[in-house]
Order: sequence, then structure tokens, then C-alpha cells
Amino acid sequence: MKTKIEGIAANFAAGVDLDPQQAEWLRSIDGKLHERIAKCGIIKPRLNTTLSAWLNRYMKTHDVKDSTKRSLERAKDNLIDYFGADRQIRTISSHHATEWRHWLKTEGNQRGSKKATKPLAENTVRRRTGRAKQFFDAAKRAGLIEANPFDGLKRTTTENKARQFFVEQDVIEQCIDHAPNQDWRTILALVRYAGIRAPSELVRLRWEDVNLPDRRLTIRATKTEHLSHNGVRVCPIFPELFTHLDQAWEAAPDGAEFVIQRAEYRQPGTNLGTTFRKIIERAGYAPWPKLFTNCRASRETELVDRYPIKDVSSWLGNSKPVAMKHYLMARDSVFARAIQEPTATLEKPTGTETGTAPSSKH
Repeated sequence: MKTKIEGIAANFAAGVDLDPQQAEWLRSIDGKLHERIAKCGIIKPRLNTTLSAWLNRYMKTHDVKDSTKRSLERAKDNLIDYFGADRQIRTISSHHATEWRHWLKTEGNQRGSKKATKPLAENTVRRRTGRAKQFFDAAKRAGLIEANPFDGLKRTTTENKARQFFVEQDVIEQCIDHAPNQDWRTILALVRYAGIRAPSELVRLRWEDVNLPDRRLTIRATKTEHLSHNGVRVCPIFPELFTHLDQAWEAAPDGAEFVIQRAEYRQPGTNLGTTFRKIIERAGYAPWPKLFTNCRASRETELVDRYPIKDVSSWLGNSKPVAMKHYLMARDSVFARAIQEPTATLEKPTGTETGTAPSSKH
């Protein structure tokens, strides 16, 4: 015990956080001993807070976007489902956190008595683990726990090639032909030919943002409005997109404000995916893994094949690293072109940077 307390005191004097072993030991000792150590000033007094009370407090004091709030709520529900609402947060150890992550991956997709048809995807597990860490980081800053039990768990999302799918232009055109109304024809054109995010950017698009004569489309993104450009970007109205937007403009009633006319399509939480899936099936195709994201990724992939990635990233509203990690795809058609078309012959060097002749082979 003397060695443990001296180590904690040394960390306090140096201004560094407790190591996991020290935090685990403090979590395991009884309240009386913890209070005696706290009186020395080297640790904070123990505050008893239940998991439910802390998560509700966190949610009430953090003003976030609706999509972020839904993500936090899902992670909150998973934590309470596993640990229980009345669990003291200081009793949750790193071992418990690891067990929770395993439960999340294997059983966390269940809803009450309803059994899930498949487990959560790895990237979903990682995102929710990141949210759990976010909750407990805040609890640590508030002095409720000595260390975050979710530190060290995998939470960075990775590329999932199994869910990549290139949506060919002729496929989306056939889907447009089978769309039930003008709004859906416009939606499909925008997500495939402008790479617009659906529904967040789609539902905010107004006719004042569509400059058909100059072929400029102004897109307002809630996802990036916290950045210096306030989430506003300008995308070219490509020829293949112009035709569909021109038809939508001709069909729009006088004084129309939004490009997508039907109010029910613009309601928060509207599930556009159900109708999109039906359209794809009516066109004679099997729905691809990520209905809207695959369209956006397809557009970015084909544009990068023709234009500098810096320009394409600015048009679609993401950074080059994000585009490389999450959107750009290797295509079989490009591979076929590479083995059929000879590349330009590289010019042989005439000397080194200092002007000397290259050394001969031995």
C-alpha cells in the first residue's frame, strides 16, 4: 500500500495522470481508505454517480447536431443495456469496458426481446466505443473517475472494401427512369452526379443555390458548417446533371423554394433508403451495400480520374485523406485500361542533381 500511495503522490507532484494500474487500485479500495488518501490532496475525493445520471447530465449539457445526438444516444443505450442504469461509473474497469465491447460486437444489435438478424459491423462497434470513451473522458475531467476504462480500445474506423460498390451511370439512369416522381428523379441525379450527401445536404438545397446559366451549384453542409468555409461549397453542374436539374426547374411550381418539393422528404429522420431500394429493384438490380454513400463515392472516383483531386475534394466537400480512405475505389475498368494502353516512356536521367553523369552498372 505504501508503494502504491508513493507512486500516486509522485505522479501528482509531476503533474501526470495516473497509470492504469494505479487507477485500477484506487477504484478497488474501499471508501474510507480512498477518503484518507484524498485528504492528503494527491487525488480528488470520490463522488458517487450512477451511469444513467452521468450520461443524462452529459447529454443535457452538450449542444450537438441531431445526427451526433442520435449517435450519442445509441452509445448511451448500449452502455445502460449492458451495465445497468444504477451502476456506479467508478466501478467500471478497463476489463469491464473490454467485455462491453465484445458484447457490443456479438449481442449489441438486439432490441429488447427482439433478436438481431446480424451483429453490428466492426466500424459501428468502433464508433460506439469512441462515444463511450467520450462520455468517460468527460467524467474524468469532472473528477468522477481516476482513469478512463475505455482508453486503448479500438475506436478508429477503417476502410471496409466489402461495402464498396461502383454505381455505373447507366444503372442510375435506369433507376431515374423507374423513379415514382420528379422529386425522386432529381434526388437520384443529385446524389450520383453531384455527390451530394443525403439527406442532410439534399433537403437544404434551394433553387436560389442552383445557377443553371453559369452551371454552379451551391451546397450547404451541416456536417462541415463549423469549419472556416461554414460548410458552403460550389460544385459544377456537370452536363449529365444539368439535364435533370433543368427538367426539375421546368416542373417546379412558381415561387418554389426547395429543389425537392415534397415536405415529407425533408422531414428530420425521413428514411429515403426504403424508397431508393424499391426503385433499384424495379429497375432490375440488386440494391448495393450503402445506397447513397456508394453513389457519392462513385462520383468522386470517376471525377478524380479526370480532374485534380484538390478540385474534386472541394466540389464534394471532403479532404484528400478522407477521400482516399473512405470514397475512392480501384476500378476493374481502369485496371483493364492499364494493361492495354502503354504508358509514356520515362525519360532517362542524364545526370545527377550536381550535374555528374550517372554511375555505370557493375
